[in-house]
Amino acid sequence: MFGRWSLRFLDDPAGVYDRGGAIHTLVRKSLAEDMPEVYRFLDRFQWSQEQLGSLMVWIATDQRHDPYAQALRWLHSHPEQVRNWLD
Repeated sequence: MFGRWSLRFLDDPAGVYDRGGAIHTLVRKSLAEDMPEVYRFLDRFQWSQEQLGSLMVWIATDQRHDPYAQALRWLHSHPEQVRNWLD
């Protein structure tokens, strides 16, 4: 919804709702030692809520026919960010 429309969270002075969350990458303990390239990629991987939202809109607009193609589209649309993940 946030990717499709300009939504925002309303003020919550009484603290009724949670203040939000975070997404973290979890890996097994020995990944850094066993697969350092994969570990470095996952450590550098980050994107904004807006970027994730745009990908989700593309997938939904494509009626979920080919999410992989939409992921490739996103990667090609953000080459500098992807390069930073891979450097």
